[in-house]
Amino acid sequence: MLHDNIKAARERAGLSLSAAAERIGLGKTTLYRLEAGEAPIAASRLPLIALAYRTTVADLIDNRVKERTAEQDLLEIALVVQMVEEVIQQLDIRPNPGVVGGAVSETVRLARDDFEQRLSGEFDPNRYRAFVQGIFGSWLDRRPPVTTTSIRT
Repeated sequence: MLHDNIKAARERAGLSLSAAAERIGLGKTTLYRLEAGEAPIAASRLPLIALAYRTTVADLIDNRVKERTAEQDLLEIALVVQMVEEVIQQLDIRPNPGVVGGAVSETVRLARDDFEQRLSGEFDPNRYRAFVQGIFGSWLDRRPPVTTTSIRT
């Protein structure tokens, strides 16, 4: 059950009940009651719990809680950056750094909660290629048209 998964994730993260409660922003007693199944777990709390325990919401729900290492996170980010750069190279114009950073961060966020991908255990950034193309397509649609001014001599 979900409350068991949350407790297992906390223990795998090496956090005491007090430390975990502080990270999540709950009282120690409240977290104890959530883990014991004595209090309902609001869906809105799951992202905070997953972040505090370095796992994903999908992993908490899936009953196969996995500890995520920093190396795994960095490798996935690098693969997303590479895929985003490949998409950019197909455009006629280079998006500004803010749009590129937004595309990378939103893709990483989407990938972290991709339940199907977490079940397979393999990360494939190309699953999100159409999503990234959509981000840049909408950016291109919002850009003001480029105009040229004639120079009078």
